[in-house]
Amino acid sequence: MRKEGISKSAEEAARHLDRTADWVICHLDLDVIDPSTIPAVDFPCKEGLGLEEVRAVVQAVQKTEKMKVFNLTAYDPTLDTGQQSGKMILNLISNMLVS
Repeated sequence: MRKEGISKSAEEAARHLDRTADWVICHLDLDVIDPSTIPAVDFPCKEGLGLEEVRAVVQAVQKTEKMKVFNLTAYDPTLDTGQQSGKMILNLISNMLVS
């Protein structure tokens, strides 16, 4: 249920950006992702977004064809035992941005 609400909000925001912006910078701070999924961040957000929710937001912006920059921040490799978070992040990015 929450994903549908986030997807709807992301689509509304993307429509607004499509109408009003010439281009868009999409900034993803990994701290917003639920720490049970990606714990390798310095300021985890309790009950943060799931990977599907993040994917829905970024893909909504991407569909406008105005996204010129994608910026990803807040990964802390010193907290990533076994590089599991890093692998999940790479997988997330490749699924979102590679057609």
